[in-house]
Amino acid sequence: MIIHIDLTFIVELLLFGGFFFLLNRVFYGPFLAVSRQRATQIDAGVRAAEESQRRAEETARLVQLQLDGARAEAQGIIAAANKTAATHRQTLLEEAKAETDVVLEKARGEIRAERVAAVEQVRAEVAPLAVLIAARVTDGALDTQDNHQKAERIVAAQGGEQIS
Repeated sequence: MIIHIDLTFIVELLLFGGFFFLLNRVFYGPFLAVSRQRATQIDAGVRAAEESQRRAEETARLVQLQLDGARAEAQGIIAAANKTAATHRQTLLEEAKAETDVVLEKARGEIRAERVAAVEQVRAEVAPLAVLIAARVTDGALDTQDNHQKAERIVAAQGGEQIS
């Protein structure tokens, strides 16, 4: 097999090289530059998105830490309030008990005083009634001042005994 190289082949080869150079210069170079620019922009966008994601995660972590701190502080405040309320409740109960004891003792004192007054009143009324009854039974023979005094002494002596 013999290959013939003539002038047409050389012209075609030169035209092919020129056309390749022209396409490379006019179309392929700008297309390649635009592709590189887009790839650079896409890479920058991906890096920005990753940075935004990292910052969002960091912010979420900080917010969670603040929430945990606030939750712990709120629980501390609630515990302190419960303790204060229990102390206040206990103080109020003690004050109420003391006041109740004072009122109860005062009432007992008043009851004793009223009882003594009632017993004294009964004693004061019994002696004259006893003399009056005895005088009527004996037809007035006991209606003297001396008999009144004797009856009062007897009632007073009986008053030393327990009266229910």
